Amino acid sequence: MAVRHVCLICHNEIHHAGASCSHCKARVSSVVGATPQLLVIIFAVMIASFVGTGFLNGAFRAERSARARIHLQTARTLSDYGLYRRAVAEFRDSLTYAPNDIGTRLGLAQSLYYLERFSEAENHLLNLIEAAPTLADANRLLARIAERGERLDDAIHYYRMAVHGEWRISPQQNRIRARFELIALLEQRGEDMQAAGELVDLLRESPADARIRKRIGQHFLRVGSPTHALQVFEELVGRDANDGEAFAGVGEAEFDLEQYYSARTAFQRALRLRPDDAEIQRRLELLEQIRALDPTYRPYGNALAAVERYRRAREVLGRVVKVIERCVNPYAGPEFVGPPRPVPGSLQPWFDQAREQLDSRRAATDDRIAAAISLAEELWARLQDVCDSADPADEPLTHVMSKLAA
Repeated sequence: MAVRHVCLICHNEIHHAGASCSHCKARVSSVVGATPQLLVIIFAVMIASFVGTGFLNGAFRAERSARARIHLQTARTLSDYGLYRRAVAEFRDSLTYAPNDIGTRLGLAQSLYYLERFSEAENHLLNLIEAAPTLADANRLLARIAERGERLDDAIHYYRMAVHGEWRISPQQNRIRARFELIALLEQRGEDMQAAGELVDLLRESPADARIRKRIGQHFLRVGSPTHALQVFEELVGRDANDGEAFAGVGEAEFDLEQYYSARTAFQRALRLRPDDAEIQRRLELLEQIRALDPTYRPYGNALAAVERYRRAREVLGRVVKVIERCVNPYAGPEFVGPPRPVPGSLQPWFDQAREQLDSRRAATDDRIAAAISLAEELWARLQDVCDSADPADEPLTHVMSKLAA
C-alpha cells in the first residue's frame, strides 16, 4: 500500500510532505496508509494476540475441567463410603466448573436421595430427563422417589421409562433390576396380570442365569401364574438334576395347580437334596395330610377300597360340619356358659342331613360315598353364609375341598 499525504485543512491530496496544497495553499499535511513493513508488524501482532488468547482460553478450560474432575472423584469416593452430606458439597463444587455434566448432576441427585432430601433430588432429576428423556438412571431414581411419596402411577411410569431407556453403566444388569422393582410394585398394588406380563418379558430378555430364573419363577407364583412358574422350574431341573431349590419350585407350582401328588414327589426329591429345609418339610407334612384325607386319592393309579373311601368321605363331611360350628359359635369351648347359637335356618336342612350321615352305621357303597362327598361340597359352598373364610386351622380340608370342587 503506497503512502499518501493529505492536507489537514481541506483534506485534499498533496504531492509530498511540506508541499503547498494546490487548493488552500496550506503546508500542513498528514500521512495516510501504511508501509509494507508496518502492515507486516500489524499482522504479526494480531496473529500473536489471537494465538495468545486461544492458549489462555485452552488453559482456562483445562483448569476448569481438572478442578471439576477432582471434585467429582472426591464426591464419588465420599458417596461410596456413605458420607453423602460431604459428597453433596463436592458434587456442587464440581457443577460450578462443569454445570452440564450429566454424571455429576446424577451423582448429586443420588446423594440427595440417600439423605432423604427428595424434593431437591427430584428437581435435579427432572432437569436431567428434560434434556435426556431416555436417561434410565434418572428415571429409575424418579420412580423410587415417587414410590416413597406413594405416587404409584408416576412410579410405574418412570420404572417403565427406565426399563426401556438407555443405561450408562451395566445396561443389562440394571435393566433387569429395574424390571424386578417394577414387578414388585405391581404386586404391591395387586395388579397381578400386569406383573405377569412384565415377568414374561423379563423371562424372554434375561440371560439363562439360574438365580434370575428362580426369582422369576417365585414371582410367577406370587402373582397367581403357577403354569408359567412350572415351566421355569422344570427348565431349571432339566439343566441341573441336583438343584433342590428348583425341585421345591416345581413342587410349589404343582401344589398351586392342585396337582398334589406330583407336588409331593417333587418336594420329596427337593428334601433329599436340601434335608434341612424346614419349609419343604412343612409342605410335605401338609401334602401327607391331604393325601390321607382325600377320598378320591388313587395310589399308583388304583382306586382306594370302598371302606376306606367311605371313611374318608365321612371324615371330610365331619370336618366341614366342625368348621361351620366354629363359625357359628367361635368362642364356644369348655368354659362357655349359655346355650350355643343355632345354625342359620338356611343351613339347617343340610346340617341335619350331615348329622344323619355321620351317625349312620350302614355299609359303604358307591352311592353313599358319593352322597357324603356331595353333601360336604354343598355345605362348603354355603360356608360363606356364616363365615368370611374357611377355618385356617384346617388347611388340609381347605385344599381337599378345592380339589373336589375342581
